[in-house]
Amino acid sequence: MPRYSVHAKSAAPDAIRADADRVRFVKDGFSWWGFFFPLPWLLIKGMWEVLVIAILAVIAIGAVGAGLHLPDAAIVVLSFGINLLIGSIGNDLYRWTLQRRGFVDLGPASGDNRDDAEMRFFLALPPAPPSSAPMTASLAMPQSRDALGLFDTAGAAR
Repeated sequence: MPRYSVHAKSAAPDAIRADADRVRFVKDGFSWWGFFFPLPWLLIKGMWEVLVIAILAVIAIGAVGAGLHLPDAAIVVLSFGINLLIGSIGNDLYRWTLQRRGFVDLGPASGDNRDDAEMRFFLALPPAPPSSAPMTASLAMPQSRDALGLFDTAGAAR
């Protein structure tokens, strides 16, 4: 069963519910998207610092490979190493990026898939305290009317 770490701007259950669209679920383990498409994946996730470092690493591999007259196959293998690295630690780098943006780690959530983990997480949040505001007289149904409130009942004061 996949496991996710949950991140939000606040740890308060009411704030989490109010801003549920901004809660991030980051899967533990290998990132296949980060492995196959590392630079676009970093761009989509908004991991700007990591993206710049990855681009500089690709440029450095190309420059060192050209300077040392390495065969193209060696440069491809070294570049493949960047894909492997981003696939391996990409989700950890995403957690680090979220932490730098002020997100709080709320703990783990697990489920058969991400939707299941989200549902389990939100259902496990403590319930919101009931509102203790008394019902006002204007909201209460008048006693002299029928169920629909259209007609006066027989014998009621007018």
